[in-house]
Amino acid sequence: MTSILDTIDNAITDYETSTDAMRWTPEPPATPPAPPVLLPAITITPEQAEAMRARLAAAFEPVRAHLARIGEALKQSWDGMQPMLSEAQRLEQARAARVSRIRGDYRAKRGRRW
Repeated sequence: MTSILDTIDNAITDYETSTDAMRWTPEPPATPPAPPVLLPAITITPEQAEAMRARLAAAFEPVRAHLARIGEALKQSWDGMQPMLSEAQRLEQARAARVSRIRGDYRAKRGRRW
């Protein structure tokens, strides 16, 4: 039985096989041109444009009001978190000072600086 490595070695010395035979890929198929898009000619008067703007504004008013309520709720949450964040910052500064002091004591005992 022939191993896969022998098969590969024999393929390399086979002169009828090109060196880039394993790299060949077929040509991509030609894409057909997109069909033309025909848009009807529309004339909009300024009154119609203003009416559409008013209808869109009315349609999006509930969304605007909802986003305003979300913004106010987020602001209240952020303001409520400020005391906790200040306390967390104070505790982190105390921890960093404690670690620095411990490292300094250890370095002094060891007699070397890092």
